[in-house]
Amino acid sequence: MDDWSLKLLDAHVSCEGRSDELLSNNFRVYMGEMFSERASALQVAGEAGYIVRCAEEVIGHRSTPELEQNIKTLLDSDSPVAEKLENIANYLDDHDKLGLQDKIADYSLIPFETTQDYLSQLSTYKFENELDSNLKQEESRTAFELIYRNTVFGYLYRLSESLVFPKDAVAQTTEESGDSPSDEALYEKVWKEIEQGQTDVGLWAKLLVENDGDESKTKVAYLKTRVARLSQTEDKESVIADEPVAKEDVQVQPIETTAQTPVWGFEPEVEPEPEKPKPSKIDMALSVDPWDEFFIEQIVRGLDDRQALSEDELVFLLKPADQLSESESISPDEARTLNNKCVHALTISYKRMTSGKNKKSALLWNKYNEEQYKHSKCFVSGIVQNWYLSVGRPMEKKVVSLLGKPDW
Repeated sequence: MDDWSLKLLDAHVSCEGRSDELLSNNFRVYMGEMFSERASALQVAGEAGYIVRCAEEVIGHRSTPELEQNIKTLLDSDSPVAEKLENIANYLDDHDKLGLQDKIADYSLIPFETTQDYLSQLSTYKFENELDSNLKQEESRTAFELIYRNTVFGYLYRLSESLVFPKDAVAQTTEESGDSPSDEALYEKVWKEIEQGQTDVGLWAKLLVENDGDESKTKVAYLKTRVARLSQTEDKESVIADEPVAKEDVQVQPIETTAQTPVWGFEPEVEPEPEKPKPSKIDMALSVDPWDEFFIEQIVRGLDDRQALSEDELVFLLKPADQLSESESISPDEARTLNNKCVHALTISYKRMTSGKNKKSALLWNKYNEEQYKHSKCFVSGIVQNWYLSVGRPMEKKVVSLLGKPDW
């Protein structure tokens, strides 16, 4: 290894030990939207690429080059910071070959060839040592490309942050985003709430409805709303704790009671509570896990008004197989018709969401398919798995692979 490669290796190892500190909130949220599990090999690859750019910032320096017009346009846009970062990173990542494209050389802080080789070697290591062995054997070429592309994207996301927030090397952008060190702690606290399934159920349900059932958007909205609430609570508690309370200001308040006192020996009449309406079949069916809800939504979107799912079909699709009674079973012909309807609808929805080689949408479908395969016992899961093996997987290859080219 040459001197620059050794310097980059040493800096990378050092920065890896500080990854919790260096990974920005915007990047964490973005990766959280893309991947459901913290240990996902693709997410780990993205974080590794991000840390490589941080290591570059430690050992190298170069004045910002003359920016392309497209970059200037994105920087000057009125888009939210998170959207601006994603758009710039995606623009820099828009190429038809693996690795960093040549125009990134203008932004490299050390010899560009060193960075290219290092990212390639790092991706190979991640592929050989941190990817599920079954996936490697079955789809080795596609799997390696995904690892490599996500490693590079992590690098480019950090690069986009350095353009949006032109600060010193490895500096957190808390001032620009309005986050104080205490805000960082609150974001971490709320992030753990989400990962551990300990969210505020009422707030989550409200935001889920406001975001039309989109779990990724709900997660971002929950982070922002919950952190804002906790921040206000912390400020209020801090003020109360700091203010001395004078004895004369303390007043004993009378205890109020809501009990009704009998008048003239008669008990008051108590109005009976109104009978609660029973939930409909659809209400019960929609109380499902996010992966089943995602694919039901795709089926609904892929059907026209004439083919729309009936209430009974929806309930049947979301019914666990071990809870289905004989009275709820359907005939083989009805099951075959429903299967064909769902397969057709899934294909239509997939083409719409991934048109233009939309890798982000393809990875979202892949993520929910994996979660549904692991956890779901509903009938819709069997239909989705059969569709994915026969139709979905070949379409996915056209979207995410290097040589693939969608024909829709």
